[in-house]
Amino acid sequence: MAGTIIADYIRADANKISLNVGNTVVASINASGILSNTGSVIINASGQVSNTAITGTMTQAQIGTNVAATGPVFFAHRSSSQSISGGTYTRINFQAEVFDIGSCYDSATNYRFTPNVAGYYWLGSTIACGAPNNRYTAYLYKNGSVYMSGIDMIGNGVNSQGCGFYGIVYANGTTDYFEIYVQGNNSTTVDGGTYYTYFQGYLVRAA
Repeated sequence: MAGTIIADYIRADANKISLNVGNTVVASINASGILSNTGSVIINASGQVSNTAITGTMTQAQIGTNVAATGPVFFAHRSSSQSISGGTYTRINFQAEVFDIGSCYDSATNYRFTPNVAGYYWLGSTIACGAPNNRYTAYLYKNGSVYMSGIDMIGNGVNSQGCGFYGIVYANGTTDYFEIYVQGNNSTTVDGGTYYTYFQGYLVRAA
């Protein structure tokens, strides 16, 4: 293996080789491996990087291209019912967060997911509608326009029915944002609760 070491001089002691800049030791090598200037092992004799040598927070950019790593992930839901009008597209305002790693979901004003890492995201939503025997469809909006339609289901005449969306989308990591809308043939309410009406997503692969 070829390589280059730049130092003012290399000093051999009784049990180690020191790399110096001036009178300062910047690293040393002995039977334990490669040591820092404080004497901590950076790479051991087997070629393994020591955990103690890694400090600070590794960012998405440092991970490398096409690795999800520490990308955004969120789960938000309705904590109470929300009215929707028949024949119109109504945004569902998921105003309660269970978690929001990356702080990319707005649960207070715009109720949208704006991921801050460019890449491909899995997004999914389920909406529980309160009017049986009617048809409702969920839509994913991207940047204020319909991007993809979801699935719908007609109720059995007694219980509430559901509609939802799931899919993989691309986000540029800066301006792209996503919302969930519902459209149905009659006015109704969507049910609140963590496991009834929710919106969730996570980074699958960074771009």
